[in-house]
Amino acid sequence: MKAFFQRLKLEWHSFVLILPLIAGMGYRFSLHENPALSITNYDTIAYVGSGEIDFFSLDFFTSNRPATISLTYKLLEPKTEYQYTNLVSPAENIKSPKTYQPGFDRVAITQAIFSTLTWSLLAVVIYRQLRQPFLKLSGALLVLLFAFSPQLADWDSILMSESISISFYALVLALTLELTAKIAQVETGWDRSTKLLMAVWLLVVVFWIFARDTNAYMLLVFAVVLGLGLLIPKLRPHFNLSYTLVVVALLLGLFFFHNRTLFMSSRWINPFFNNLLRDVLPYADRTQFFTDNGMPLTDEMLGFVDGPGNQKGFFEIEPLVAWVNEKGSTTYLKFILSKPAVTWERFISKAALVFSENTQPFFIPDYEVTPRWVFFMGDLLHPKSNSVYLAAALACLGFLISAHRSQSRALVGLAWIGAFFLLGQLGLLFMSLMGDALGLVRHAMGTAIHLRLSLWVFSCFILDGIGLAMQKTRP
Repeated sequence: MKAFFQRLKLEWHSFVLILPLIAGMGYRFSLHENPALSITNYDTIAYVGSGEIDFFSLDFFTSNRPATISLTYKLLEPKTEYQYTNLVSPAENIKSPKTYQPGFDRVAITQAIFSTLTWSLLAVVIYRQLRQPFLKLSGALLVLLFAFSPQLADWDSILMSESISISFYALVLALTLELTAKIAQVETGWDRSTKLLMAVWLLVVVFWIFARDTNAYMLLVFAVVLGLGLLIPKLRPHFNLSYTLVVVALLLGLFFFHNRTLFMSSRWINPFFNNLLRDVLPYADRTQFFTDNGMPLTDEMLGFVDGPGNQKGFFEIEPLVAWVNEKGSTTYLKFILSKPAVTWERFISKAALVFSENTQPFFIPDYEVTPRWVFFMGDLLHPKSNSVYLAAALACLGFLISAHRSQSRALVGLAWIGAFFLLGQLGLLFMSLMGDALGLVRHAMGTAIHLRLSLWVFSCFILDGIGLAMQKTRP
């Protein structure tokens, strides 16, 4: 009889979980425009072009766009080819409503469905890992409202890298949380399901890092976390030695492969020129550092300083292009490391802009379909304030404290993986802001989303830890 009621309770929880999922999906598709409508950008043209390259060749990974996005366009391209009818560019003040674009409707719909599924899975995982019934529902619903608000869902209609990269991030986060909770409960080695989950996690990570180049630096964070699991005696029993060593080796090998193919490609050169244009050439001392390291300097280069970004004229200066290909990346790295005060000043000034916006700048929303109150609610979940940095750090600290007081191994594991994720995302923020002087808000979107989401998810786990600790102290 006891087993029957335990099973009934499990089935009841599963039924209750359906309610926020249905509500969230209804919110996503009833209060947003037709998912087949889209806009394209100059980057879209590059993705389509990269998709024409043979996938089973090194050239596919050294093209001018990340492999996961190029593969998406390759797999979804119709026989009639893609037809551009709505090309926009915020940098040139070209903006329009979304329209139907033959062929691209496949990509837009795929992005909307993939986003809905991945964020729904994250909501399910949050529901599973929380223990208090009210918090389980609140946590799942918060994740869905966060993901399906226009501030995030509108990117599914923009045919660039953001939607796919963000969706893979949600999937990586969901699998990481589930895997962490599972490993925390292990006492005598990994069973087949744990090994399978780790393999799936690794595969998803591969797709995620090839969706946006800066994501690759999280590979080092993951390798460190797994390495600590093997080095710290108290944690070692929770890990399978041989399997974990293989995964760490694969993560480090993947990091090397990604960086090698990135610098074999040309997709880092235009951002490098943007950094020269905005952060080097306007300053005599910084320019001197680069010329001392062999950079040729011409009057034509200095003439670009007052002009627009993404300056194609740099590519026409042959001695400069030759130097960039040979020494550009190493010189820029040396510049960052040898001038910490300048680097810190640049980072702080750029980081102050990350939360200045929370909506896409590419198309004009239809307020008859998506009412303004939906945007208002989205603003509450996606705050535009630099206080998010401090709030996320404090929430993380609170999660660690409440988790340890709860004495729940799973909750402690989730708290520490949350802390490492937070540190890793701040590292990605640094790489994003140092990597390109233009489009700062868009390039830092991944970290901004993580920090904003952390406020809500960490808060739920803090309350959950407090609830568990109170239960343990009751007589």
